[in-house]
Amino acid sequence: MTDFTLPEIPDGEAGVALPVVKRQRIGELFGGVICKYPEQRDVMREGEIVYKDNGKARQELVVTMLALPGCTAIAAIGDESGVPEAGAPVRMILRGGGFGQWIDAKNAHGRLFVGNVVTHVTEYGQRYDSDGNKTGAQLTDQNDVDAVPRAQIVGLYGALAIRTARTEESEWVRRAVDYYNTDQLVAVSEEPAAAGNVPF
Repeated sequence: MTDFTLPEIPDGEAGVALPVVKRQRIGELFGGVICKYPEQRDVMREGEIVYKDNGKARQELVVTMLALPGCTAIAAIGDESGVPEAGAPVRMILRGGGFGQWIDAKNAHGRLFVGNVVTHVTEYGQRYDSDGNKTGAQLTDQNDVDAVPRAQIVGLYGALAIRTARTEESEWVRRAVDYYNTDQLVAVSEEPAAAGNVPF
């Protein structure tokens, strides 16, 4: 696919404050190329570590990527949010079931490299009571999600996958490698061909 060597991702830390990809509506899509090693860290709430019942700290995974064209999922930081432009650096923060999905996807994919593609689609909602217990069936229509009273909690979920970049995505892989090497976006001389039509 490429005419240059992709760096294998060593252990490291993401550690950059970037917009976070959110699951907000059923049917939203996200695809991004990995440009930093995923960082596993303790879950924090109001400056304090969140612990499980067994006394161990809850964990989350931060995956830093450059967004691919075709994303419809929202990324947000502070009061600012919007669909990320192609090539914009974003983070995906995975906890609980999402972290488990990552582990399964990584096991299926194998060794991670800069430029590997992560995709997710938001497929359904799940209601929870105040104690965090599931209530009712999965919600697969956004109108049903919108109709849930504010007093109830709704989580949004869907498939997550990791794959090797396709030939038509090679320019985005180059950008991810540049970002990995410099920790910043690097200008390129040409826009990727048919960037708006890259499927994922």
